[in-house]
Amino acid sequence: MTNGDGFGWMRIVVVLGLLNCFYSYFLRYGPVFHWQHKMFGLYAQPLVGVYGTTEPGYENLKTIMHKGLKNGEDLGSQFTAYVDGNLVADIAGGFTTTHYKTRYRPYHLQQVFSCSKFVTSTVFLHLANTNRINLSDPISKHWPEFSHGNKSHVTIQHLLQHRSGVAFLDKERIPTPEDLLNLDLLASKIAGQPHNFNGTQVSAYHAVTRGWYLNEIARRVTGLTVREIMYTEIMPLLNKNHPDSPFEFHYGIPDGPADLVESLGVRVAPLDSASYIYKIFHAIAPNSFLSLFGHLKVDPALINAYFFKDTESSKSLIGSGPDFKGREAEFPWSYNDAVLRRSQSPSFNVLTNSRSLAWLAEVVRRSAEGGEAAMLAKEVYGFGYKENRVTEVDRVLLGNITFTQCGMGVFRDGFGPSKAGAGVEFVGWTGAGGSVVFFSEEFGISLSFTPNFMEFQAVGDQRSWRLIEELVRVVKEKRSKKSIETGEKHKDEDSGRDEL
Repeated sequence: MTNGDGFGWMRIVVVLGLLNCFYSYFLRYGPVFHWQHKMFGLYAQPLVGVYGTTEPGYENLKTIMHKGLKNGEDLGSQFTAYVDGNLVADIAGGFTTTHYKTRYRPYHLQQVFSCSKFVTSTVFLHLANTNRINLSDPISKHWPEFSHGNKSHVTIQHLLQHRSGVAFLDKERIPTPEDLLNLDLLASKIAGQPHNFNGTQVSAYHAVTRGWYLNEIARRVTGLTVREIMYTEIMPLLNKNHPDSPFEFHYGIPDGPADLVESLGVRVAPLDSASYIYKIFHAIAPNSFLSLFGHLKVDPALINAYFFKDTESSKSLIGSGPDFKGREAEFPWSYNDAVLRRSQSPSFNVLTNSRSLAWLAEVVRRSAEGGEAAMLAKEVYGFGYKENRVTEVDRVLLGNITFTQCGMGVFRDGFGPSKAGAGVEFVGWTGAGGSVVFFSEEFGISLSFTPNFMEFQAVGDQRSWRLIEELVRVVKEKRSKKSIETGEKHKDEDSGRDEL
């Protein structure tokens, strides 16, 4: 063999090695695993378990969650589901960090980003339900300074429904984490924000700003913040029959009492995500290529937000705050900031878990039927979720979105490429990184998924889609079986009457 031949083979070996490294890092495994593990088998994740309970027929939900953890698609997550008022799944698995020391359990708490909006919408429907607020009121009726900037006509309902024209803030109005701890200062900074669309009503998702405005409205109307309303009114209502395992919703970590602060500090799992280079690759690679390996392209609205700073997507999703002033500013690690964690940011910083979110969705769903199990009067539920739904292309999310009057999305066509849950109308919302909370009136389903590892799809991701797909499959299968059995029973009864 000549020297040229030897160098030729060496080049082939090097190229094949590099291709294998490329494949292993970007395509073979999910984003959770360390690069040393993907390429060289080092720092392997310990054996993962999925804990919790599932009712007969729903056992495969554990298997699906376990597979995502084992493949490096997930780090730690929780999933809870009710069907026809019964808890059918309450499971959790994985680890709280990639150090793999602490198991992720159902009692851990997670920042659920925009699933916080579902919680906050419920707070405002509760205020309407107790006759303390009229959602049709102009905001300026309660907060005169808000009228500046061509916003005098904007109502509370417009704000809930992402049509108030304050989807993003001018640069000088963007608060720092420290500003968020001073609610009077925050209100003075954001009140005079000019209407983003010169007073015209358009759908433009209020990713971070909605909660700051709603919290100030709550203060003006009731004298209480949304955190105080949650602690003194809504959590006691939700936990009336659950004293031993309470449902929890925390608008950030409060200053006291000390035992609560200590408990939250231990149980809140930190946020994590894929490396910047991993995200860049999945943003620029063609979807047709990624799908060959079971991967998805980053959502177009998120690509717009990250790479095109002058777009409305970027201004709303990223550009409106908080302003970290040189501290860690890369999502999601910036949201582990200790000061920000103390703030009340009702659009994105509720700390909760899947069992609490699913239960909240369940008591809201029951309000459609009325009765003692309902949280809201049927009329208030109807106003928030059924009446005057608006469907149009959202200027921030870049898709055709149907919003209820309380600002939740309506999803009828399933989720993801597999159209998971197709044929079921789900109402609810999702959070950046993958958390979801949904309910379905027709099928009697309420569910939530909460992860600590942030993915980059707009409406959940493959982790929750697979669980929803399996849940809906089982529910439909059980309904079909029950329908057949009921039909056969009626047939036998009719046959018996014929014989008589």
